[in-house]
Amino acid sequence: MNAAEPETAPSRNPGKGFLIVIVCAFIALGSVALGARMIEEPPLWLALIGAALGLLLYYFVYRGFRLLTGAGKWSSVALAIFGFPLILGGLLFLIGEVVSRTGLSDIPEKIAGLNPGGDDGPQDSAGGDYFEGLNANNTDAAELDEIIEDW
Repeated sequence: MNAAEPETAPSRNPGKGFLIVIVCAFIALGSVALGARMIEEPPLWLALIGAALGLLLYYFVYRGFRLLTGAGKWSSVALAIFGFPLILGGLLFLIGEVVSRTGLSDIPEKIAGLNPGGDDGPQDSAGGDYFEGLNANNTDAAELDEIIEDW
């Protein structure tokens, strides 16, 4: 850009900007839900692809904020850097509240309570009490027979 040319005002389209920011937020939430950050030591090619996709995502977030607010370049960069994580945190908080208030967090416990494995013995609900006191140095044959009979 030439020094004599004045900076042009960014175009403003709040609907399109809001849509871009929300879609990017759901993409980021999806990557968190899929455990994309849980890979301890990814191969170099996967790490480079992830970094490139992260930069691309933040470019779209920047463009979304720029369309949404009509702000300048640096204001949109600041919004992308500081505002987008706040939006993600707010969405995660809302999702957690909905899950806890609707009882959706109890679903894994209810599924485990169905016990599709058939009639297992009481040792499953005893919390390991049948194996109390047994270790590699204390394996009395009579105790082991008793455990097997109860099982």
